[in-house]
Amino acid sequence: MKKIDLQGGSEYSHQNFSAQLGDNLIDFNLNYIQTGQWCLNLEQNGVLIANGLMLEPNAELTQHLNLNIGKLFFIGEQPTLDNLGIKNSLIWVEDA
Repeated sequence: MKKIDLQGGSEYSHQNFSAQLGDNLIDFNLNYIQTGQWCLNLEQNGVLIANGLMLEPNAELTQHLNLNIGKLFFIGEQPTLDNLGIKNSLIWVEDA
């Protein structure tokens, strides 16, 4: 299990970062959108592998996808512009 750090606040309303998830280096593109929600896109080796994943509390974001990178969970409270990464977390769990 690995916690992936997220940054809240208006200066981080559009953020790009990479994380090593097991043997996979994944690029994260996270955007705060006008509806008051966060939208996540994932890339691997420059190829979009997941598009439009919404950060929903206590949900497995990759549940219906066969990405072979493990599972991503978003846990905690509903994310806002200011509480992202403080009252919630993005967690990666390696496939068994």
